[in-house]
Amino acid sequence: MNVLELRDVVKRFGPLTAVNGVSLSVQKGSIISLLGPSGCGKTTLLRIIAGFEHPDEGLVFLGSKNVNGKRPYERNVGLLFQDYALFPHMTVGKNVAYGLHQRGFREPQVKKRTDEMLDLVGMREFANRRPQTLSGGQRQRVALGRALASNPELILLDEPLSALDAKLRLELRTELKRILVTAGSTAVIVTHDQEEAMTFGERVIVMEKGQIRQEGSPTQIYDDPKTRFVAEFIGRSNWFCGTLGQKIGEFREFLCSQMKTTLIREPDQVNHKMYDVCIRPERILTRGSKSKDLNDGDEPLNTINGTIKDVIYLGSDFELIIALDGAAEMTAIEKNRRQSIPNRGEAVTIAFRPSDMIVIGRD
Repeated sequence: MNVLELRDVVKRFGPLTAVNGVSLSVQKGSIISLLGPSGCGKTTLLRIIAGFEHPDEGLVFLGSKNVNGKRPYERNVGLLFQDYALFPHMTVGKNVAYGLHQRGFREPQVKKRTDEMLDLVGMREFANRRPQTLSGGQRQRVALGRALASNPELILLDEPLSALDAKLRLELRTELKRILVTAGSTAVIVTHDQEEAMTFGERVIVMEKGQIRQEGSPTQIYDDPKTRFVAEFIGRSNWFCGTLGQKIGEFREFLCSQMKTTLIREPDQVNHKMYDVCIRPERILTRGSKSKDLNDGDEPLNTINGTIKDVIYLGSDFELIIALDGAAEMTAIEKNRRQSIPNRGEAVTIAFRPSDMIVIGRD
């Protein structure tokens, strides 16, 4: 059963088309991430779903009901704002109960439901505190409890962690998802943070210029992007451009002036003149440095000689900037297992599997 369905939704602001023919559906109990850069239309789409904006074309359904023209309070939708929007003159408990009072629940129902939500978000002991006495993470939990209290068909979260510092964002990602799953919520989360999108979303929808470029599971989006934009936005990549050579078994030669001929996985289409090929930094293994032993396995490996140009220490990881025996550079990321870190100027051989390379034909 679809809780939300959009059909060919278009929204214009003067000459700008912010949302351009978007269609999507969200099934009951699922959590969807809308991911994209600033100005891609994701927040406008969220406002259309909530009823703060109305589409110029297309239809919006909540359940089986067409809600085009319905105001926000006429839709059973919960909202978690970027700035939380808590009432400073009300206690935590009264903030959570606010929506229930507005919807006409009786006082015993309000009390029972408020207590349930405070328990769910772990804020029961703070029920009599005011929002200004709470930390950012605690205010986030209160806002989520308020959004969930009236048992909405759909909950919308607009950049829910952007106001928090980096450490707290990491801590709250899995906690907020746990709360949503425990509550059995259907949710749409807008974010520009790729890790946040993949943590929350069972399905990730990547948007650019008002359109959906790709949707799928986090694994599909990361490992099998269909366009260069998606590949670059969802993760870091080393890019090379070249042409296809002869077929060798299940692989294909890749001819590139920036590095020696390598093997790549067979593209879905082999009729493009040029191809963009990338390899994720964490899929590159190193030989010659003392950083890692390499087990070749059954798959043939591409190997290229190079020199360590720089080492960037990041605590849990370190990055190796490698100058290849040509004009190109590659970045490799290795986990910090307290191994010896290679030095600048050290000779190194990098290796990567053909099946790990992402191949995208140029139009």
